[in-house]
Amino acid sequence: MNIEQFKYIIAIAEKKSLSKAADSLYISQSALTQFLTKLERQLGVKLFTRENGSWSPTQAGDILLISARVITNEYQKAQYHISQISENRRNLIKFGISTDRASALYHPIFNQFLSRYPGIQIELHEGQMFDTQKMLMDGEVTLCYAHKPFCWQKEERNKLEPVFLIEEPLFLTVPRQHRFCSAGCRRPVPLCALQGEHIIIHGKKNASSMLVGKLLEQSAIDFKASVSVTSNRLALESVKNGTGITFLPPLFTQDRAFWGPEASVRVVPLETPIVWKVGVFKLMGYELNEAERFLCTLLKYQHQKCIEAASLLCTQAGEEAPVL
Repeated sequence: MNIEQFKYIIAIAEKKSLSKAADSLYISQSALTQFLTKLERQLGVKLFTRENGSWSPTQAGDILLISARVITNEYQKAQYHISQISENRRNLIKFGISTDRASALYHPIFNQFLSRYPGIQIELHEGQMFDTQKMLMDGEVTLCYAHKPFCWQKEERNKLEPVFLIEEPLFLTVPRQHRFCSAGCRRPVPLCALQGEHIIIHGKKNASSMLVGKLLEQSAIDFKASVSVTSNRLALESVKNGTGITFLPPLFTQDRAFWGPEASVRVVPLETPIVWKVGVFKLMGYELNEAERFLCTLLKYQHQKCIEAASLLCTQAGEEAPVL
């Protein structure tokens, strides 16, 4: 069997239909039927059974399916790494990152990177963290900024490897007139105090919102959730307008709404901080070149500075924003 024929087995198992599998493979159904019949005759066993119009692998079919997936995955991985040998490709870094993180983390260090590697081009691919992880899995980018994967199946999660990870706190952000500010921003708030609060959960695919929502549910905290926004940026605008409170990564506290005597929003410390791991990821086995390592070093340093600046808001509310 060759790689294409292994893909035939995978397609039949996933589509549970010969016609749909043939369509996805861009071959005729008769050709796919002939292939399966011939293969079953060669092996002397049935690989699939058909019940109520749905095709399912037999025990023998499951054994072949496991091998087919391993072989096709390894072949795709080999293709990817071979493509990276080309010198022209190594002069281009394809980097997946969200728009907000690009603004806070990438753009401030770009000139420093360019001064050392003027011949290296960085091509940004924008998307939320779920999107950037998928870009990396699909080979669309060579590096991506993302959270520690908890959204993927185990076999997919094992293909990703962090270049670096930073423990990033999520900051409780409230309007200036909120009750959490009346006793001073320095007083930590227990999670139970969020009972009954209107918390803005921004987007079904937003990873930080999923983390916060899951934590609050596990803590049996009854809160009013709003999913009327689709990004962290829109969630911040909603807080500015006084329509609720939310949790934001530190990069958003660079917004001037947080700083100065006329600040319209405040960061409130939690008794139990909500922290997750965020950083740059690559595919398992992918070797970084010198320019890619330097880019990651700059990003890590800028990320740490961003967290330190945001942490000041919990103890020095009302001061001017530091220069990052």
